[in-house]
Amino acid sequence: LLLIATSLAATACPGRDTTPVETPDAVDVPRLAGLATFTGDMLLRGAGQRNTEQIAEAIETVGGHISVTTNRDATTIQVSVLREHLPLALELLADLSQRPTFPEEEVERFRQMELDRLSLMQSQPRWLVQQAFYRYLYGADHPYGHVDADSESIRSLSREHLEAFHQQYYVPRNSFLIAVGDVDTAA
Repeated sequence: LLLIATSLAATACPGRDTTPVETPDAVDVPRLAGLATFTGDMLLRGAGQRNTEQIAEAIETVGGHISVTTNRDATTIQVSVLREHLPLALELLADLSQRPTFPEEEVERFRQMELDRLSLMQSQPRWLVQQAFYRYLYGADHPYGHVDADSESIRSLSREHLEAFHQQYYVPRNSFLIAVGDVDTAA
């Protein structure tokens, strides 16, 4: 059974479950480039009453898998479990999509990881060319004018930015839930 998304509409079909939250990187403003991705990546670092380790332990204990992916236009939360563990999957999905905690120590840890990654990317010709190409194609002020965050924006992002972004965009009208596999639609 695969569940993906936040909530707005529920659809069941054999296969897979996906829930994009519209507006990720496409709504990043240049001075806060990376806000959508930073927010999405923080969802697994604390939600509901669980911290990072507790989220991982909860899903691993039942042999499941959980992931969060943010791209230019959507954030997808995907949970895969056996049917008998559907209640846990739904609980985790609800916590991640509706009740992230954005723990300050995790924000700082992720910030440092991102700064290290960006420092490394500065030596990668392909990354540099992509940055220049998209800035030229769309313009520096357009959300698609950047393919990645920059060190300045990552340094300036705060827990409050993440909370505000989450509150504005991780809402039912921007979301849908897809369940794939052995799902009883009557339940």
